[in-house]
Formats: sequence, C-alpha cells, structure tokens
Amino acid sequence: MQLHIIAAVLFSLLASAFAQTSQSFNTTLAYDPVYDNGNLSTTGITCSNGANGVICKNCALTLSQIPGWPNISGAPPISSWNSANCSTCWQLALPDFNTTINVRAVDASSNGFNVGFALMNAATNGQALSRGRVSAVARQIPDAGCEQGQQGPKQPAEDADCPPPGFGCS
Repeated sequence: MQLHIIAAVLFSLLASAFAQTSQSFNTTLAYDPVYDNGNLSTTGITCSNGANGVICKNCALTLSQIPGWPNISGAPPISSWNSANCSTCWQLALPDFNTTINVRAVDASSNGFNVGFALMNAATNGQALSRGRVSAVARQIPDAGCEQGQQGPKQPAEDADCPPPGFGCS
C-alpha cells in the first residue's frame, strides 16, 4: 500500500513539474535588427559567458555560432547575466498570422520577445516593418525544437579552444 502512495505522490510531482514547464503566456513579439547580424560578438548579449552563457556552453563567439541562429531572441524569462533561462527554447504562436516560430532565448527583454527583422518579417507575412510589435503566445519547448534554423556550418573548428580562455567559463 505504501508503495502505491509513494508512486502516486511521485507521479503527481512529475505531472506538476511538466505542467509548469509547458504552460503558455501572452506576450508580444517585436524585431531588433541586431539579431540579424551573424558576425556580431556574443559579448554584447545577456547570455554571453558564465556557466549558462553561449560562449561557455556552445563556444559561440558570434551570433551565427549560436545553435539555431538566426532563430534567437531577447526574452522576458531572462532578467540578468548568466540566467538559468539562457539558451532555453520557446515556441511563439502569432494568432494574427496563424504562424509559429521557435526561438532560442539568448538576451534579456523586459517587453516581450525580440527577434531579428528577417525572422519577424517571415513570421508576419512581410508585415514586420508596418506592425512593429504583434501579439504572441509563448511556451517553453524542449531544446531540440531550436536546433534548426542555422544557415550553414558556423560552429568553431574541432580544434578550437572551447571554451576560449579569458571568458570566465571555468
């Protein structure tokens, strides 16, 4: 009998944890052309170095080296440097356009999600410039949902110093 109770409690805890990670929330989506520039250094984003940063986790010294680029974003769940939410994957549903995009959160944003102009323009059927900011529904999804999107092999060479020295990746 005790085994059944323990199993029921464990199941309840696991179900609760899963429900918390898959809940959605209303937000907005806007563009920032800085995320279109794949040559931009990652030292300028909130999730740069530190244990959770893209430099330390992915050896990404430029935006184009972040897995899934150009589908990267500034995101409300990231509030500070080295946030546990760095590199989390988010699905953004745009109800006005009947489209969804998956983005990797790599920068802080206090006012909705921000993505590159090209990505927002594609998701809004060419209306990024005229709309500026649109309604979205966000939900965190498994990391695998953000692996696609990268245009060509942009990762550092196998023999590259990764993580690079001097970036606080110990």
